[in-house]
Amino acid sequence: MSNADGAELWQDFVDDANAALSVKFTLKPGETMAVPSTLGWDLPTMQFGAGLFCGTSGGSAWSIARCALAHYPEWKSSIDTWQAPILADTRTPTWYKTALFMSCTA
Repeated sequence: MSNADGAELWQDFVDDANAALSVKFTLKPGETMAVPSTLGWDLPTMQFGAGLFCGTSGGSAWSIARCALAHYPEWKSSIDTWQAPILADTRTPTWYKTALFMSCTA
């Protein structure tokens, strides 16, 4: 019988579907650097609209992460444009905007 807490599913993920990458750099006092990062989670039977589809093998997390790193500036811009009218609407309560977009921006 399966646990209702999802432990069985999570353990399968931990056993064979994880990886990590680190970046090392040195900054001088006062310097800043943006280091983009991404998370690729391959759900091989999911597709949304006519959007990107990365296969059905379940082994495309690396491709998904690479795609996200290549396209995140335009995706972020599109999301910001989509959210802006709602976030600027003073009639909409801040709690609702936060719940809707998981953001503290109001």
